[in-house]
Amino acid sequence: LMAEMLRDEVPGEGQIYIGKLEEQIDRMNRLVTSLLTLSRLDAGTLPLKKERVDIASAAQAAADTLSPVLSHQKQIVEIQEGPAASICADFYWTVEIFINLLKNSSEHTPAGGRILVSWEPNPIYTQVSVEDNGPGFAKEDLPNLFRRFYRGSSPAKDGIGIGLALARKLAQSQNASLTAENNPTGGARFILRFYH
Repeated sequence: LMAEMLRDEVPGEGQIYIGKLEEQIDRMNRLVTSLLTLSRLDAGTLPLKKERVDIASAAQAAADTLSPVLSHQKQIVEIQEGPAASICADFYWTVEIFINLLKNSSEHTPAGGRILVSWEPNPIYTQVSVEDNGPGFAKEDLPNLFRRFYRGSSPAKDGIGIGLALARKLAQSQNASLTAENNPTGGARFILRFYH
């Protein structure tokens, strides 16, 4: 509120500093929200709906949320076409999982890169893959990717190390698993398995 009031009062170059202040406030809000969500998951107090969630719709909602970042990097998110697949989950929190996975992929994929979301159902689970054409994960980072506050050997500039931990915890709370690997053809791949 104070930053908004200052925006109307400060002339000229001062607007640049107010813009930076607002960016930091937004970043702090995201951090606090993520930490509170993790705490609620740990305590088992985060309400999660059980509804039919169309995977393509959830992935598209996440890509739409990140569109300013993706556009700036000239990155494309391709979402599998063809047979639709759905899972039993909470739409809002499933979108949050996808946001964290797509954001991580975007941060480690060069400008002009591609991120692909695909799925494959079977009688036991529906497997969803989020893969990119970046450099992939460093071997020493793979065992630690989902640890809270772990930032890896090539961390994103504004990364805090909470997004992947939150994504895994949200997945586990919805009868799903989340792992990561290097794609044999290059790039990184996250694998989500939603069990039936």
